Amino acid sequence: MYIKQIDQDGFTSPFGLINVRFFSINEDNTSFMDTVGLHTLGLPDFQIRYNKLNPTEVAGSLYAYAEYIYKNGSVILNGNTVEGIQADSKWECVYQGASLEPKRNVLQINIHKDQK
Repeated sequence: MYIKQIDQDGFTSPFGLINVRFFSINEDNTSFMDTVGLHTLGLPDFQIRYNKLNPTEVAGSLYAYAEYIYKNGSVILNGNTVEGIQADSKWECVYQGASLEPKRNVLQINIHKDQK
C-alpha cells in the first residue's frame, strides 16, 4: 500500500516507515531515543542519549534527521554534525552498531556535556 502511494502520489515523506522510540534509563535522569525503519531501506537509523533535553523536541529532531537521510541518502559522514535543539548548537554524528535491537547501523548523535 505504501509503495503504491509513493508511485501514485510522488510521496516524499518517510511517515509510516520511521518509528522514534523513547527509553528512560533512570541513571541520573538519562534518556535514550532512537529511530527504527531506515535500516530496512539500507540507510542508517539514529540514536541519542541525553538527560536535560525536552523529549518532544529530541523526537522531532530525530524525525527531521531521518527524513533528511530518506530524501538525500546516506550523506551524513562519520564525524559530520547536525543542528542541535539549542540555538547555534551542533551535534556530532558517529557511525556505530545500534545499542538496542534490531541490530543495524546507526548514527550515534553525540551531544557536548553542557548541552545534554
